[in-house]
Amino acid sequence: MKLIADAGSTKIQWAVVNDCGHIHVSFTTPGLNPALIAPEALVPEFTARLAEPLSGLRINECHYYGAGCLDHVIPHTEKALAKVTRCPAARAYSDLLGAARALFPSGRGIACILGTGSNSCIIDNGRITDHIPPLGYILGDEGSGAALGRRLIGDLLKRRLPEPLLHQWYATNGLDYKEVIERVYRRPEANKFLAAQTPFIADHITTPGIDRMVTDEMCRFLDRNVMAYADAHNLPVGFCGSIAQVFGSQLQSAASRLRLTIANIITAPLERLVHYHHIHSNE
Repeated sequence: MKLIADAGSTKIQWAVVNDCGHIHVSFTTPGLNPALIAPEALVPEFTARLAEPLSGLRINECHYYGAGCLDHVIPHTEKALAKVTRCPAARAYSDLLGAARALFPSGRGIACILGTGSNSCIIDNGRITDHIPPLGYILGDEGSGAALGRRLIGDLLKRRLPEPLLHQWYATNGLDYKEVIERVYRRPEANKFLAAQTPFIADHITTPGIDRMVTDEMCRFLDRNVMAYADAHNLPVGFCGSIAQVFGSQLQSAASRLRLTIANIITAPLERLVHYHHIHSNE
């Protein structure tokens, strides 16, 4: 049996896969970011998530694609997974590599993540060969949920969107101006607060100015990230993440402006990663 994980800070989706490449069982647990906790805490954290679901199962391989799987964190993560799963071959990788392998299991392409944050890379036969740093929601993360939320709130308060929409937004969120400033500048995880505004954006996509705002933000992502790769116009571009899925129409419009070819858009990579590790069983 293989254990494959698509792990975010909020939730982790797991699949136990048999030798034929079929999912034997799948389950979801709370998220985990190994970069934010002490290495010695990883074993109890993984045990709490896996002890019951894996009871009675023999895991021969483990492939964990996760947020926070930085180069210096990966060895600790692999060691903890190997101990908890009793698996002789536990591997950990970045969530970006997971998205890239799901989007382009073979060949070469530009793989992008559009979720709470954003990221991109060039993938070539399962290996990342180039990467533009995302820089987070203050310096970068163009096209992300956080960036869209920042644009929405900024445009509302700067009177660049219809005034009734501002009143509706205040009512929907149960906030006033003072509380907005508090949430953005003084409380932790402002990026998550900003990204939480995307359902409101989606619900009002036909409101004058909203569609253009989203399309412009998608153009910013493509221009500042995808277009930075050499030969971008000759490579297929793939997208993974809820933002790419929800705002696919605006993303397509932005790509057309920049003469880029979108090959595919997927919400989550797990099922495709199951297929990837079935056809690349030697990795």
